[in-house]
Amino acid sequence: MHLFLSICLLGSPVLLATAQQLPNRVQGSFDQDTPLPTSGHKPLGYSDAGALAELVAYKVAIGGSGWLGMTANGNISFDGATGTLPAALHIMPGNRVKLDVTKPEGHDITVYNGVRGSATHAGSKKALLAPRGALAGFAPFDLPLKAAEAALKFSIIDHGSTVLQGNSFHRISVEVAIPKKDLFPYEKDDRLVVDMYFDPSTHLLAKTVSLIPIPGSSEPVLLKVNDYANYQQTGQFLLPMTIDETINGQSIWKLVFSSLDFTKTMSDKDFTF
Repeated sequence: MHLFLSICLLGSPVLLATAQQLPNRVQGSFDQDTPLPTSGHKPLGYSDAGALAELVAYKVAIGGSGWLGMTANGNISFDGATGTLPAALHIMPGNRVKLDVTKPEGHDITVYNGVRGSATHAGSKKALLAPRGALAGFAPFDLPLKAAEAALKFSIIDHGSTVLQGNSFHRISVEVAIPKKDLFPYEKDDRLVVDMYFDPSTHLLAKTVSLIPIPGSSEPVLLKVNDYANYQQTGQFLLPMTIDETINGQSIWKLVFSSLDFTKTMSDKDFTF
């Protein structure tokens, strides 16, 4: 499976028109017991007290006050392979993300900016990301910070304790609205649901789960799961040094950071495409 599958390029009109449907099943060997994110149909500004408390606890646990973004360097591997490639990741608030993967033939560059995004493979023509795929982000471990600080812009629902692979997590759904003006033609679903799984003892984020459109798939949307591990303290912040992604139960990529820098923030122009 290629990187472009993992970043959800714009699909056909048929995929867009049926984006509200749920996948029939997870086909790969991972995430078989992971619940599918579904809307709670609550208005924006709704929040369960327990869910909001967990988001605040996460913010405290990682030292998230004053978060302005980061620049990270490391190595990425694809499809469960052992070989790695150099990667640079830049993140700023507002779902502004830039991933630059260095390959022998050139650079794979993926950019997210709010509900928009694009991907370029080794200098080829840019391809746009569907709004739901873009808004789901690259690996949205900073979304709980935004939801904790601006709860009126989200719907935050508490699902209580959930057991996955024998481990207990506090599961919370955060729903984000997609402005209708930003939807592509034939899109009808204007909400993105991201399920967040927190370690109940440390309040660290272990997993984010969303449903995203994938081009060329027989399913209208597929399950995207990001796992966060190896939290390390760097200056003020405690953040994961390892992030994995699976889609439809299949391993897509694994990113291992070698360094995090919170002083080298980028400008808005770096997230244009």
